[in-house]
Amino acid sequence: MSHFKCPKRMLGLVTLGLACMFATGWVRSLRGRDWIDSRQFTGTSRGLVFESDHSSFALLTVEEIVTPRPSTPTIVPPPVVVTNPDGSTSTSVYLAPSSIADAAREIVAAPYWSFVIPLTLLSAYLLLSKPRAKAK
Repeated sequence: MSHFKCPKRMLGLVTLGLACMFATGWVRSLRGRDWIDSRQFTGTSRGLVFESDHSSFALLTVEEIVTPRPSTPTIVPPPVVVTNPDGSTSTSVYLAPSSIADAAREIVAAPYWSFVIPLTLLSAYLLLSKPRAKAK
């Protein structure tokens, strides 16, 4: 256990942990898309969004923009009633476009490998290199 008392080794463990965290995100991003929106937790219209997909991640600033609805009435088509094969009916209704949109600005975007490989190499160096001999 004395092997890990050296600050160099401790830093090696931290960088190895970070490399594993980024590698997990990398593998997960190959199968789907994840995001975390800080506005869900704060209840404000401005916030940060962390998005992960297609082997990369991005950090975005997001602000909700509300646009006023037009003052002129919109012509809305009447509902359409459809008879399903099982005999039941369903109604299709036209929905007006949303008046709320998000304006996003990208802060950082990078592929996962650009973090995984350097962190892995750094942790290997910190963990496997021999400690310096103490000066007498």
